[in-house]
Amino acid sequence: MSPNVVPVLSPSSASVSIQGIQNVKITNENISTINTEQSVSLTNNLKTLKIRFRGAAIVKYSFVSGESGSNYFTIPNNCSEEIENLDLSGKSIYFQSSKTGVLEIVELY
Repeated sequence: MSPNVVPVLSPSSASVSIQGIQNVKITNENISTINTEQSVSLTNNLKTLKIRFRGAAIVKYSFVSGESGSNYFTIPNNCSEEIENLDLSGKSIYFQSSKTGVLEIVELY
């Protein structure tokens, strides 16, 4: 399935002011198979990444293909993760979940 991608918004048109951030991209990635790695290509010049699973599940993620089940960061049930002060380009995030559902990925760049 392809993700449901919300159009990129400009903070000025959305009446939002975030210092150093020009755009916001929200991706809702459907996880239909548990404990199976999926990936999303991240936006170039990424400054902040926010990840949240809609529901109660443990999410494992990595920035290296094939490592979301062995060498990963964990987002516990009903929690979110925010990574700031990034300067990423040409990267992807690899993830898997203990339950099916939707992973919300917010990119600020």
